[in-house]
Amino acid sequence: MDTLKELLINTMPKYREKNEFLRYLYSEEFDILIEPMIIHFKNNAIFDDFNGKLQVHGRGSSRVEYKSLAKWLLDRSLLVGTSAVDELEAYINCKTFSAFNVLWLSNIQIDGTHKVGSKTYISSIKNLPNRKILKMLDKEGRELFDWVKPSSILMEEVVHTKNHYDQSKQSLDHFDFDLFSNSRLEVFRLLFSFHKRKSMQSIGFTTLFPDSIPDFNGISTSNGDIRNPDVVCEISGKDSIAVGKLYDSFINLSDKTQSKLIYVLRKINYYYSTYEIVERASQIRTLLEMLVLDDNPNGELVFNLSHRLARYFGEDKAERQDIVRITKKMYNIGSKAIHEGYLPEKKNQEFHECKQIIMTYIHRLVSDLLSGKQINWRDILIK
Repeated sequence: MDTLKELLINTMPKYREKNEFLRYLYSEEFDILIEPMIIHFKNNAIFDDFNGKLQVHGRGSSRVEYKSLAKWLLDRSLLVGTSAVDELEAYINCKTFSAFNVLWLSNIQIDGTHKVGSKTYISSIKNLPNRKILKMLDKEGRELFDWVKPSSILMEEVVHTKNHYDQSKQSLDHFDFDLFSNSRLEVFRLLFSFHKRKSMQSIGFTTLFPDSIPDFNGISTSNGDIRNPDVVCEISGKDSIAVGKLYDSFINLSDKTQSKLIYVLRKINYYYSTYEIVERASQIRTLLEMLVLDDNPNGELVFNLSHRLARYFGEDKAERQDIVRITKKMYNIGSKAIHEGYLPEKKNQEFHECKQIIMTYIHRLVSDLLSGKQINWRDILIK
């Protein structure tokens, strides 16, 4: 690699002078500048992976040419000098390396980085483990994310298998793409929303390589879940510890309970993501049905719903009667919101009187489910 370092040293002064000019990178002058490096790559078999093969990057891949490798080396050397060659050599010789699944968040205020799982963190965008992408976000963040710029991230460290393959001769049937899914980070996001009783809004998901890994994919994102970018949520270290404990409880639940809770938690996040009363009222009605009427009981729905909640939470007859009254009122408000898309002033007032009480019951039910408690609603109503 000493020869490559010498070539890099000879090339850097000219590149440092002109690399800011986009037109230069597509010019004949640039091709002439990197030609000695291209010849060196062609004459050394250790660089064959960069000769038209596809580099796997998370759930995607992109074609890599010698010219792409030369540009990566030049860009990286602007930051670390000839150590860029050492980083390339380490990558060529490795079988696996650390990468990061990243969930981009739009409305979170956080200082520093907090651990929430064994290899999962919530962090300010300033601590993104890829300075090249961070610089790109500073310039083009709103365009990349439909005009909403990420403020923070949920990220998990994963072991990424190095894979450069010839599409005409090889397949990726053996590659574990499930590792590069947003499903685990989504659970953390929804648990943060549940814990804080505020919206946690994602604007996309991607897999990032650290700066020291040759990466030719740039940045691409899957769709997020953005509803109201003005809803702000502050996250502290204590919040992160609490959510980490909730996640530990969640992963010990049955698959059926996990699936149900993810849907419930998503609805709770939707509730906190809007100020629209009609939307909030309809979400509450849906949540009550999902949590309390999941066994499709016979008889009148409102009766079953209100009396089940009353039996579950009421300490005495007076409290149970109050729960029945409030639950019936809120369910009827939610029904009107769903069927008519409008609430008159009287219903608006009733909603504001009841919403906090009902949401407290919803949160307590979800907490019980997260703790592993089994709730048999048929038995509760009989007692």
